[in-house]
Amino acid sequence: MRMKYSLTFIIALIITIVGRAQRADVLIVSGELDFVTEGKRMLDITYRKIGGGFIFDSCIINNGHFKFQKEINEPIVVILSLKPLHRETSNQGKLDYVSLFLLPGEVHIKAPQNLSDCIVSGKGSIANNDYQAYSKDINLYIDTQNKALRILQNSNEDEKEKRITVITDSLNSIRDRVVYLKFITTKKQSPVAALALLQYGGEPVWTPRKKMVPDEIERLLIKLPKQYQLYPSIQNLKEELKVAKSTGVGKPIIDFALEDTAGKKVKLSDFKGQYVFLDFWASWCVPCRKENPNVKAVFEKYKDKNFIVVSVSLDKEDAKGAWRSAIQKDQIALWPHLVDFNGFGGAVAKSYYVKSIPTNFLIGPDGKFLGRNLYGEALNRAVDKIFNNSN
Repeated sequence: MRMKYSLTFIIALIITIVGRAQRADVLIVSGELDFVTEGKRMLDITYRKIGGGFIFDSCIINNGHFKFQKEINEPIVVILSLKPLHRETSNQGKLDYVSLFLLPGEVHIKAPQNLSDCIVSGKGSIANNDYQAYSKDINLYIDTQNKALRILQNSNEDEKEKRITVITDSLNSIRDRVVYLKFITTKKQSPVAALALLQYGGEPVWTPRKKMVPDEIERLLIKLPKQYQLYPSIQNLKEELKVAKSTGVGKPIIDFALEDTAGKKVKLSDFKGQYVFLDFWASWCVPCRKENPNVKAVFEKYKDKNFIVVSVSLDKEDAKGAWRSAIQKDQIALWPHLVDFNGFGGAVAKSYYVKSIPTNFLIGPDGKFLGRNLYGEALNRAVDKIFNNSN
């Protein structure tokens, strides 16, 4: 017998199927905190995405029991924390917390005495043991670095900063090799390998490998299991690598045209034949404003040697006055200032994959990239090297 279906039923069925296909999986966390014996307390929840970014939430603990759930489309780090009831205790108000690496599924937490020593079980926690071992190794380097920095606090001020830089760079180099890279290559079947890759690619902070050496990150990425490569954070990383390779050393600039402070259209290619420091910033960006004096000093030093700065503001249109005021206040109306009122969502920021500011690029007279994300003394050294070598 042939079944007849109404148009309304068919549309509803299609919507249901599509909805299921697009729906994120669900993480369900329940717990028993034996040390919370009665009444209600608040459990603070922080979701840290493996690709970066935080989401804050909370739930009620009722007579030691709690339960919450969240839709997730990739593994997530969940930090649970409890504020102390009495600040005059021996712990002096020390926060009780635990950091967990969780996947979709059910997770159960049992804590007899405190959160930090809780027992975690359930399908959603299958990679948590790997994460705990991974975090322990990273924390070892953080502790070692902190001890070294405390020792250096009594050093001569002139030498302290240099010694801190040497020690920090050395320890981070060791950490990168024996923690990040080791985990990515020897534990690639674990979902935590995706987190390790994302963190390794994001280091060092000001000159991240995913932007400076995208080919290396791509070689590591393609060795991950196929299902991990579908994580949204890994997909975003792939897009970053595409753009990084297009703005790598020796690659030609991605041309654009934006208005300057007078409303005149200016192209980046108009400056071909000069060394260009392309600087993305905004009036509201505190690190950008702190870096402006350094950019100004470098400009003043090399402006007569075929060197120019081109600043691109990502201020919104309603902040046009603040943008112009910042230029005057920081005394940087010495070079072209362009603006994209579409901000991070504009075509220029997207084509250069500017996700945070300050972000900058050093460009040669031939219109090809020479470097990126140069700040402080690193910028001065890079430009000085150019002109010293050209003499």
